[in-house]
Amino acid sequence: MEFSAMVDALKEADAHRREETAYWVSRIMNCFASKPIKPADLLEPFRPPKTSAEIVNERNEFFKNFYNQRKEVKADGDSSTAFDKNKR
Repeated sequence: MEFSAMVDALKEADAHRREETAYWVSRIMNCFASKPIKPADLLEPFRPPKTSAEIVNERNEFFKNFYNQRKEVKADGDSSTAFDKNKR
């Protein structure tokens, strides 16, 4: 279990490093390019395409969280605390 956690942390750190590198490379390239270059365009070859199951799971998770937040607002009656970071 510890080994798999270390591998996951390494993959996440590598992804962050690539995102930061893509950001700075796009900034440098935009000085000389006629069309703007986005970091996402540079990262596209490194991202595996999402399967339809992953897309459905992400959508379901999003709506689940959305509806849970709406229930919290209805239960409290006060919408100012629904999105408070300290409440989570």
